[in-house]
Formats: sequence, structure tokens, C-alpha cells
Amino acid sequence: MFSYRNWAVSSVRDLLHKIDTTNSISRKASSRRLRTVRTEQNIERVAELICSQEDNPESSKSPRDIEKLTGISRSSVRRVVGLDDLKDRMCTCWASLNQQLISGDRN
Repeated sequence: MFSYRNWAVSSVRDLLHKIDTTNSISRKASSRRLRTVRTEQNIERVAELICSQEDNPESSKSPRDIEKLTGISRSSVRRVVGLDDLKDRMCTCWASLNQQLISGDRN
């Protein structure tokens, strides 16, 4: 029937066994790796560090600095920034910092 697929006999046998025992081909709920980095606490920590504080200009941190301060990997910091809409916040902060640098107001 599907001879062009070149399926291994063991894969078909395993699939049939799974269907016989569970009446489904779905994965178990616990078979997925849990993501523990994107917790509310870590999202808040990244959000605080990603942008300059109002009273302390030029205090924004790069993903590498955030990694050093929090122990969260750079790729996870980028994922938090991308998935939690911190990009707009980050761009706004950097735009205001850039404007301050251009105008010469570095207080």
C-alpha cells in the first residue's frame, strides 16, 4: 500500500501497538520537555534589565549582560524578548537613549 514510503517494520509495529493500547496516536501529556525559563519572575527580571531606568539613563543591558546577571542563557533572553513583546519596549528605550546622545543631554 505505502511501499514507496520505506517505513521500517519496527516503526509500524510500534505505532500499531500504541494504537492498540491507547486507542490514540497522540503523545502523552508528560512526554514534552517543560520550559522553566519563561516564568513570570524571569520575564519581569528581563523586562527590568532590558530598558534604561528613568532616573538612570544608559542603564539598559545587553542580552550578554542579562545572562551574566540572571543566569538565563542569551538565547532564552532573546526568546523572552521576542515572545513577550518586549521588543517594542526595548526599541522605545534605545530610541530615547539615541535621541539623548544626539542632543548631547547625557545627564
